Amino acid sequence: MKFAPFIFFILFLAGCKKDREQQQGGYVNVSLYSNDPSFFPLQVVGGWAYYPANNSSGLKGLIIYRNATDQFSAFDRACPYHLQNACALLEVLNDNTSVIDSCCMSRFQIFDGQVLLGPATTPMIQYRTTFNGSVLHIFN
Repeated sequence: MKFAPFIFFILFLAGCKKDREQQQGGYVNVSLYSNDPSFFPLQVVGGWAYYPANNSSGLKGLIIYRNATDQFSAFDRACPYHLQNACALLEVLNDNTSVIDSCCMSRFQIFDGQVLLGPATTPMIQYRTTFNGSVLHIFN
């Protein structure tokens, strides 16, 4: 019976690993050109746009937000609370500052992906970005 705490600890670590793996998101390798009319809302600081789901845009597509003149944030549209659920698709609210999953009703900040309202406890899945003045590259 003295092995019970050890077994519990191992199971706990295995559960943590599973959560970390889910937070990794999908494969992302997207380049957007600043003169592309499809992404006109990204021309201004505070602007945002959706990027459609495909083989190189994460699990369910992207939400791209312009934080500053030369800084962007890119998040997966899959809700981190339940990634595999078909209805778990993040959408930007009319306030243009927050994102919601209408399936579980978790709410997030658009500019940094942090949780505003649960049941989600982890932020939106974020991908890396670079911007050279004309091309925005989103990748993992």
